[in-house]
Amino acid sequence: MKKFLEMLKERVLLCDGAMGTMLQKGGLPAGACPEEAVLSRPDLILDIHQQYVAAGAEIIETNSFGADRYKLSEYGLDKEVERINREAARLARKASRGKAYVAGSVGPLGKQIAPLGEIRFDQAVDAFREQMKALARGGVDLIILETIADIREARAALLAARDISALPVVALMTFSEGMRTFAGTPPEVAAVVLNSMGAVAVGANCSVGPEEMFPVLEKMAVVTDAHLCVMPNAGLPEIVNGRTVFKKSPGEMAAYAERFVKLGVTIIGGCCGTTPEHIHAMSSALVRRRPVPRKPAHRLRLCSRTRMVELHAEAAPMVIGERINLSVRNALACAFLSDDTTAVRDVAQAQVRQGAHLLDLNVGIEGEALGVGKVSEAQLMKKMVHLIQRTVDVPLVIDSADPSVIEAGLRASNGRPLINSISADKEKMLSLLTLARVYGAAVVLLPVSGKGIPQTAAKRVKLAEELRASAMRMGIASEDILIDPLVMAASSSPEQVAVTLETLRLMKERGYQVVMGLSNVSFGLPERSIMNATFLSMAMGIGLDAVILNPGDERVMNTLRAARVLTAADRGAKEFVLQTRAVPSTGPPAATARGGTPEAIQQKLLEAILAGDKDGVIPLLEEALARGISALDINISMITPSLEEVGRRFEGKEIFLPQMILSSEAVQHAFTRLKREMKGGRMPSCGKIVMATVRGDVHDIGKNICCTILENYGYEVIDLGRNVPADEIADKAAAVKADIVGLSALMTTTMRQMEQVIAELAKRGLKPKVMVGGAVVTAAYARKIGADGYAKSAGEIARLVKRLMGEKCEQDRPVASSQ
Repeated sequence: MKKFLEMLKERVLLCDGAMGTMLQKGGLPAGACPEEAVLSRPDLILDIHQQYVAAGAEIIETNSFGADRYKLSEYGLDKEVERINREAARLARKASRGKAYVAGSVGPLGKQIAPLGEIRFDQAVDAFREQMKALARGGVDLIILETIADIREARAALLAARDISALPVVALMTFSEGMRTFAGTPPEVAAVVLNSMGAVAVGANCSVGPEEMFPVLEKMAVVTDAHLCVMPNAGLPEIVNGRTVFKKSPGEMAAYAERFVKLGVTIIGGCCGTTPEHIHAMSSALVRRRPVPRKPAHRLRLCSRTRMVELHAEAAPMVIGERINLSVRNALACAFLSDDTTAVRDVAQAQVRQGAHLLDLNVGIEGEALGVGKVSEAQLMKKMVHLIQRTVDVPLVIDSADPSVIEAGLRASNGRPLINSISADKEKMLSLLTLARVYGAAVVLLPVSGKGIPQTAAKRVKLAEELRASAMRMGIASEDILIDPLVMAASSSPEQVAVTLETLRLMKERGYQVVMGLSNVSFGLPERSIMNATFLSMAMGIGLDAVILNPGDERVMNTLRAARVLTAADRGAKEFVLQTRAVPSTGPPAATARGGTPEAIQQKLLEAILAGDKDGVIPLLEEALARGISALDINISMITPSLEEVGRRFEGKEIFLPQMILSSEAVQHAFTRLKREMKGGRMPSCGKIVMATVRGDVHDIGKNICCTILENYGYEVIDLGRNVPADEIADKAAAVKADIVGLSALMTTTMRQMEQVIAELAKRGLKPKVMVGGAVVTAAYARKIGADGYAKSAGEIARLVKRLMGEKCEQDRPVASSQ
């Protein structure tokens, strides 16, 4: 680790290029397992590595990208994880001859992690751990995680890497042209989360060419001081004379390499389409090039899957919503325990709407006191984190003094949360600081010891200094530490209010970041809002950085906004003017004001579907059915418009793939209930669609999502799975009289199978419409092979199918009766 990091300080390192492209050139058959070639064709793998070393590569990657238990199981090789990875490492080590670092290549598992998919987070960690252990035993110098599209999967991989060795880890995610991963994660969130969990270098690879990747690295460069790594494709693939061609020349890639160096990138390589010729040209351009220093601002940065919140002078104080606290809100707790999540979701959404930047989650329920018996706080925290993450997109604060509860929340988190809080209890302090380091969380420190709360400001500051020093010794950066000066109730300890403010002042003199729980000051008093607002203005005058409060208290929030203007944090009073001009709603819109009308039910159903609330849709369906609305009419006039709205928001990047998946699951739940009302009948089908990932390709996440979306739109989908030969696809299309055949491919080596399927359908005289899609497929390629349609993403699939089907669905669908 130390030697590698020292080298990165001295010069830019050049990584190798594509392995798949070279395997294809070397004659690896379409549909064969690329990773198995280390066993059956070791001479080919050794030769590829040697070519890259001769071209100037200083890091070569093992041929182990898909050598995990899940990917290998597609070829019946899941018992060969150890042997394949160790042999891959041995061959790369042999080829390097001490001239290059050997990096263990680890790609995505090809499975979605719960609650979005079929495998548990722990299973994902285990699968990554198994592969990385084998690579470490084989002698790799570092691990490169690459082509990861889900930040949650990246977190699982980084946890596994921490478990198995001290090898440095480079973590790369793959971004689309819109500078987000398929799950909606932007570059700045990826950089912060990956670095916080231990990656020594972060960056991007695959999917796009160097020009599209440059702004991704620009975004990363300003939020992290981790090393930056980039491995772009040699442009986007095209089919020329039946061959997959990447158009970027070695000279063009070398020119981009120089641009990346000027940005501060320290590891540069190539992905799909890059060859030893590209690496040689890049080597010539980068010979002994020294890194360009970067000086990103060191700030507290917290993240959800899709949003980063950072603490700085113009953003202070950061508002943390306090309302999801089951320990003091019995009605909310009882509803949550009975799996009625509507109230919690409403509270979460309201707090964000009212101005919360973060949400504090406290599930410290006394189950026996509520009459529900003993409950597992850790399980409740896991459930709560999953619920809130699919309801709102702000970062989370995991609130508990119990390390097991904190870990449950951290493990369930998609981004970078804040731990609230860590006291001077030595045993718990060490456990919680270790969790913060392992999971990359920031922390709130509480200057309280076994002797209780210090009664003077000097004693609180002294204890805070000791806590802060302990945290920094554990590897927590100073900018990732907030300290609570301890707010006491003015009703019982009026003299302690001044102590709190003096503690705040002394902490700010020392450059500490300070957070306080505002509502404590008014406990036991009437007109709490006035007391809270006044105390807040006093604390902000001293320099308060973050505050835990009720964002629904309009007086408090207006005080905060006004104080931000008066302290020059809100320059030009832009936020103040915007918020104070907003006219509060006097009630719901007319269409939703009447509680049980079809319009009101439809609006509530839309909200439940958008939130992915499977449990919430059922009572609404029951209400609609009780009003005499038929299952068919509910489907046509309520669910279908909701789905169309989900699709519109997805295409407009208002929501992202995780939300779409959860929305689809909610709709499936609704359909299951409605089908019972059909008394053995079926919902009307808009047409039959056969879907398949083509022969040789085992990637089907995107295809599976498309299937779910289409089923929810009323189409009968026959999913043949992955690695499906052309004749099987044609057989099924003929047997079911398919209206459309949908084909997916992720790899350039398999996309040509699409043309064979179209030829096979034509040979048999079958005339279904054919649509194609996948990461490497383009509209131009679709036209070239004679496909009828192309979908760039899952968000486009419903509109494409509707166009291909023409008016069939509208003609076949009964008209909804008026109610």
